[in-house]
Amino acid sequence: MMSLSGSGKGVKMVIRERLYVVPVRRVKRVLEGKEKKGAVFGCNKKPP
Repeated sequence: MMSLSGSGKGVKMVIRERLYVVPVRRVKRVLEGKEKKGAVFGCNKKPP
């Protein structure tokens, strides 16, 4: 599951009951082919 963060600056992803956050700017650059990979941050909070 993926959703936009409350501020609109991040993309939240839930993978196997773990929450990850990626900056929207980085996702766009990867999708446009300007970058090959981007940082993904794991969070200790349980997803809603």
